[in-house]
Amino acid sequence: MTIKLDKDLELRLISSLQRYLDEEMDHQASQLQTQLLLGFIQQEIGPHIYNQAVTDVQQHLHQQTEELNLHCYAIAKSYWAPKGR
Repeated sequence: MTIKLDKDLELRLISSLQRYLDEEMDHQASQLQTQLLLGFIQQEIGPHIYNQAVTDVQQHLHQQTEELNLHCYAIAKSYWAPKGR
């Protein structure tokens, strides 16, 4: 599964990768090289991150549905409850 990116987002990511490579790795990469690197990251790493995010959301939703009864039920009180003596 390849994650499809909006063209504007892809250009911003390419620019960010180029800056990272230049400043942190002391390597100046062309836009084509950086675009190919981004494509590799999308294919190799992207699906793992996506799957982990889906798993995290599923766990969160499961936890929320488990606790649903704590939030949805009102405590039943009688209007005619005995008065304190």
